Amino acid sequence: ARQILSCLFLDIDHFKKINDQHGHAVGDKALKFFAKLIQPMLRQSDILARFGGEEFTVLLPNTSTKDALEIAKRICHKVSESKLKAAEELQLSLTTSIGISSFEPAQETKSIEDIQHQLINQADTAVYQAKESGRNCVKVFTP
Repeated sequence: ARQILSCLFLDIDHFKKINDQHGHAVGDKALKFFAKLIQPMLRQSDILARFGGEEFTVLLPNTSTKDALEIAKRICHKVSESKLKAAEELQLSLTTSIGISSFEPAQETKSIEDIQHQLINQADTAVYQAKESGRNCVKVFTP
């Protein structure tokens, strides 16, 4: 039986600036640091993956939009509070913009592939809303 599924789309804010100012080695450290910060906040059933560039996606099986929002807010807060020691003299602060979309099995008869595309596209749209709202925040997709 299909169950509710939520998707987080996370984008490291101003990542290009990190690469441009400090080089790609520091950019790589930032990506690893970001993933290591998030992974312990997730359950074993959750899936964290790098989506490309500075974007990550988290699939949250059996998680309502409300619960996904709580998880996303905790991640956003944790990232903004943490400092990456990128080099002896260099500490970086990161923030993230997060978009959320959810799939309710009752409303759909689509294929798994269509559901995946829909979830990712909607979460991606919500990330742009978060960025337009000043970054370092969470937005839930609303059609």
